[in-house]
Formats: sequence, structure tokens, C-alpha cells
Amino acid sequence: MNVIPSRRAAGVTYAIRYVERFAQARRAAGKDILNLNIGDPAKYDFDVPAHLKTAVKKALNDKNYYSPSAGLDEARDAVAKHHGVSMQDVFITGGVTEAIQIILNVLLNPQDAVMLPKPTYPLYTAQCMALGLKYVYYPTDDQWQPTVHTVPANAKALVVINPNNPTGAVYSKKILKNIVNIAATNKFVLIADEIYDHMVFEEHTPLAKIVKDEVPLVTLNGLSKNFLAPGWRIGWMALKNMETGLLTDAIQNLLESKLCAPTPFQFAIKPALTGSQKHIPQMVRKLKKRRDYVYKRLNEIPGMSCTKPGGAFYAFPKIPAEDDYNFVRRLCEETGVLCVHGSGFGKPGHMRVVFLPQEKVLEEAMERIEGFVRNLKGR
Repeated sequence: MNVIPSRRAAGVTYAIRYVERFAQARRAAGKDILNLNIGDPAKYDFDVPAHLKTAVKKALNDKNYYSPSAGLDEARDAVAKHHGVSMQDVFITGGVTEAIQIILNVLLNPQDAVMLPKPTYPLYTAQCMALGLKYVYYPTDDQWQPTVHTVPANAKALVVINPNNPTGAVYSKKILKNIVNIAATNKFVLIADEIYDHMVFEEHTPLAKIVKDEVPLVTLNGLSKNFLAPGWRIGWMALKNMETGLLTDAIQNLLESKLCAPTPFQFAIKPALTGSQKHIPQMVRKLKKRRDYVYKRLNEIPGMSCTKPGGAFYAFPKIPAEDDYNFVRRLCEETGVLCVHGSGFGKPGHMRVVFLPQEKVLEEAMERIEGFVRNLKGR
């Protein structure tokens, strides 16, 4: 029997993981792969702070039960104080991924649309496809700063990814104020994805510090990036300027249908937000050095150009090929360097490069990319 998947499921793609298929044959042949596709600091020379490991190890002894669906009180309280909201407006989730799924599901009806930056993190488009929801892109300039001028009539929410994935852009206060004013005028909800907010090389302003009282805001964050623990799957959402009631009831209902985030790892939230954060400046220094090297080398390759990332650990260079999918596929198959095609983020003609690996790996990767491009231009 030929079982046909639903149109929703068949339309879901997530480019960051999809490109691993390009590496399969090369790995099977015993050849190396330089992974510059997934933003997982734990795969490289970054480690979870010791006091967070201690908290989780202690919890694993006797805290292996289901937590309340909204999260442990001590975790919610720490997040609430961190974001300046009440505990009732905080929900702990299985990573920011689950928070994105829930908030889109709760805010949007099928006829509504969420506005996403172009390029955008593809989890948002994937979740919209899976949930049968609409999305529209808003443009960015040549520095990857948002340039929102028009708003569709069916827009219900706007996502701000700052620092940005895939470009590494950090948005200016002027840009953020403009977005807040547009939200106030058009009466929609802002979703601030700030999972990289401590991984910055220049000034970063949380959207919560700019929003006006009448603008509803959902801030998304977690332990995956700033605290180097992506495998723990701990994220959260913090609501601001929203009346409790139907919305929070709907969020609670969806969280109950998913049971809860992993309980032992929730015990790392309070020490992460209130304890030592000495790893952050060390982490940023390491990333900045790698950012500077990759930015310089990408701009030295003929036919490529790259805007300097202001945060996170991604560069998003323009490539000398219209078909970015096949460029990235061949780059992997022929050189072993695995990146992600820009069309997977809604922006063809580019690719995303992760600069998390150690300098030796990045040096080798840049050499291979340059050789590939030079051979491509000579064909």
C-alpha cells in the first residue's frame, strides 16, 4: 500500500540538517568532512560551564520526574527576574525550537501570517509548513539590517532574530525602534528570538528594552548557545505586555500536550542566569578571533564577498554561483567542506558558514573553499 504523507508534512524542509545528505557518500568512502553547517558549540572546543553540570548531576540523583508543564517554579522565577516579567508569563520549553512551534501555533490562525526576515532561520518556515500557517518575508539591506516598510493586512506577528541567524547581523537601536513603532501602529505581536544575545562583538539591545507598553512581546531564549548546552534542550518564552487569560491558557494547554521539558536540565536555569558567567567573555574572545579570520579570508576569495558578522557564529557570504544548492553540494562532495545553501534561508546566491571550529580547521576549510572557487571559475 502506497501511503501518501500529508501536504503539510511533505512540504517541511530544514536545510541545516538536510545538507548532511551531501556528506554521506564521502564519509562512506572514508574521506573527511569539515562541518561548517551546524551551530553546535559542544562539537568543538567549547564546554558547558562547570557549575551548570554540577546542578544537573545533582538533579539526576533524584529529580527525574515530570515537571509541571510550564516548568519548575525555580526555573520560571529565574527567567522572570532575568526578563523583568512575572513568573506567570514564563514558560519553559524543550529548547527554543518547541517555543517557536508553540507560539506560532497559539498566535496564528490559518488565514494569518507571520513576518520573517529575509534571510531567515529555516525552523520558522518549517514550522509554518508543518502547522499549515502562512509566512511572508520582510526585506533586509546590504548590511542585513531589517527594512520594514509595508505590512500585509493579515500580519499577526513579526519575528526579530537578533543577533541574526544566518547572517550574524546585530540590529541597531534605530532599526529596533522602527520595528516597535510599526508593531504599535499595526497592532501585532513581536517575537524576539535572542538566543545569541551574549555572543556579540558589538552593542546588542534586547527588544524588551525598547518596546512600548502597548506592544505585545514574546522573548525566546535558552541554554543552547550562550551556555553551550544545545543537547540539553532547554529553552523558554517570556511574555510582556499581554493580558493573562486566553493566550496563556492556550500556551499551557499545548505544553500539557507535550508533557514537559526535561526536568533535570531545568535545574541549570537558575545557576545559569544568577551564577557565574565568566565563560561568556572567554567565549566571545575566542569567537571574535575566528570571526575576524573567516571574514577576512572569505573576502579574499575571488567572486565572494561577506558582510562582517556582529554576533552569533555565522557568516553569510555571497557566492559566485546562481545555483547555491548545487554549489554547496559540489563543495562538499569535492572538498569535504559542508556549508548550507542560502536558498535554505530564503536567500539564494549565498551560503552560511559556521566559524565555531578551531583555527586549524577554519584555515583548512578556507583553503579548500578558495581552491574550489578558483577551479569553478576556470571551468
